Amino acid sequence: MASQANAVGFVGFDEISLELADSLVCSGYAVQAFDPKLDGPLEAEFLERLGGIRCASVMEATRVVVNNVFYGTAMSCIQ
Repeated sequence: MASQANAVGFVGFDEISLELADSLVCSGYAVQAFDPKLDGPLEAEFLERLGGIRCASVMEATRVVVNNVFYGTAMSCIQ
């Protein structure tokens, strides 16, 4: 399992985020996300197949990931 130092946080999560998360998990990163609308098949794939962590707030999603935060839809990667 990846350490918190190798964690990436997503704020907002969609199909493109899922593809990026898949790549990150394959590269050894832990992936966590906050999106109040994350549900259904997308949530199942993120949580079950990728082992993603669903966060209850933006603060939780970004607490340990100072350098790796991705903002979904119309926002860019902040590093």
